[in-house]
Amino acid sequence: MKKSIIFSSILFFLTLLQGKDCGEVYAQCNTWIQKMDFGGTARRGAVGFSIGNKGYIGTGYDGAAKKDFWEYDMPGNTWSQKADFGGTARGGVVGFSIGSKGYVGTGNDGVNNLKDFWEYDTTSNAWTQKADFGGTARRNVAGFSIGTKGYVGTGYDGVNNLKDFWEYDPLTDTWTQKADFGGPAKNLAVGFSIGSKGYFGTGGAGSGTKDFWEYDPGSNTWTQKADFGGVARSQAEGFSIGDKGYIGTGWTGGASKYKDFWEYNPLTDTWTQKADFGGSARRLATAFSIGSKGYIGTGWDNVANLADFWEYTPELTAKAGTDTSVICAGDSVTIGGSPTALGGNGIYTYSWTPSAGLNDTTLANPTASPSDTTTYIVTVTDSNGCIATDSMKLSVYLSGIQTSAITGLTSVNVNALESYAVAFHAGSIYDWSVIGGNQTNGGQTNFINIQWGTIGTGQVTVVETDSLGCVVDTVALIVNIGGTGINENQPESIGINIYPNPNTGEFTVKLNIQKSSILLINIYQIDGQLIFKKEVVNIAGNYTEQIDFGKYAKGLYYLQIVTDKSVIIKKIIICQ
Repeated sequence: MKKSIIFSSILFFLTLLQGKDCGEVYAQCNTWIQKMDFGGTARRGAVGFSIGNKGYIGTGYDGAAKKDFWEYDMPGNTWSQKADFGGTARGGVVGFSIGSKGYVGTGNDGVNNLKDFWEYDTTSNAWTQKADFGGTARRNVAGFSIGTKGYVGTGYDGVNNLKDFWEYDPLTDTWTQKADFGGPAKNLAVGFSIGSKGYFGTGGAGSGTKDFWEYDPGSNTWTQKADFGGVARSQAEGFSIGDKGYIGTGWTGGASKYKDFWEYNPLTDTWTQKADFGGSARRLATAFSIGSKGYIGTGWDNVANLADFWEYTPELTAKAGTDTSVICAGDSVTIGGSPTALGGNGIYTYSWTPSAGLNDTTLANPTASPSDTTTYIVTVTDSNGCIATDSMKLSVYLSGIQTSAITGLTSVNVNALESYAVAFHAGSIYDWSVIGGNQTNGGQTNFINIQWGTIGTGQVTVVETDSLGCVVDTVALIVNIGGTGINENQPESIGINIYPNPNTGEFTVKLNIQKSSILLINIYQIDGQLIFKKEVVNIAGNYTEQIDFGKYAKGLYYLQIVTDKSVIIKKIIICQ
């Protein structure tokens, strides 16, 4: 898949290119905006998490341990104080959210390391103490949540860095020890989750570390990934947005402090440097994400505690879908990503090209039913005018086989047991239906037995589906039940050849008719509208009809041959 990000304003684009690095053209989609300062006192070492479109920050140190707790309203850009954290004042705690609840625990109150663990209910604005953290008391722990479980590990117990790792189940209020963190024992690491995987990275003491690890809860295993892209550090912050992770700020000892900011792509296992954090360089800040935005605030710049608060808008990305998508001719599929647009700013608009085969070119996930293999391109624009594109190839499978006419008697006795068949194709499935009788055996094979009923007109129909699951053709045969001469008529045979097929609108229908008869040649659009009709009287042998459909759009059409004995249907595909 090919991807690009550009600006809608060509003039602005050209201006940026003059004397500047080309990477700067992405600045509109890779920005930090200062928001309202944190509502509490300036501090460091606080905890943060988000629930819905609200963010939460609390605890930490402002010269003394804190327990106040604040809610950030993203749409209104306002802070409101909520019920104080339920435990004692502290810093260096871990927090995460599961559903509509927040969870906070461990930390240090200025004297003692702690292991109590608390649940915050946003509806009642109340804290409830839960089962203590399963490991030893500690501070500077990392954590994340995946689905309905929370995960906590590493940290410092006052003597040693730690690497044990624990799973919390809020339904049973229990902790279960899992496989130890895969890297070295450490504290002050960054933790976040992307989809069904969790990640720990950086952390340590002194100069810090830059190793980065992925946790799979399904297999309970850790896998080392590409090292963090910046210099080794601890006391950094991170969050995830969609399918990307982000780490920035931090410290490597002494007077160091950082504001660089990096994006991790788990699909490629790569780090990419992004726009520096918008505030001053710092460490021990607090971070969370809400939807397509990330937030970092508070912290310490080695001189003073901080209260400023910043919002990050990642680059806009578009996802058209996967190139492995394959459909049968005449079928349809929904294309686009899940979601099709991510990042950027504001409401997205979509434009798909080409329009052929799409039900709506302005939807995020249109329905596509192309007549032949097509590469679709989606262009996404956000409210900043930032544009992202992506493409996907939708392959259309054209079956190389045709269903033969049904062979079998067309006049039968009342209650007669007769056999009917079509030509066999390896891997095909044959779905039969009968009017005027009952199928007695054969299943989904190319032949069946039918117990015909009382006097009247019967019909046997078969739909052939090939080995890839694509419907080849539908063929029907009319059967006269009862009357003089029953069981003496032999099935007619009509050979049908359409060439070329697929075609550009001009094609030939060639019939080989072994017995003189009257027949109709009908051609229908996919919506059932009859667009060609011709009656051929008393012919036998070869018959050829030249047809020019150059004025019709490309797509799937149906040829119907009707005789007094049978109805045969074939597909015609026009690719202009």
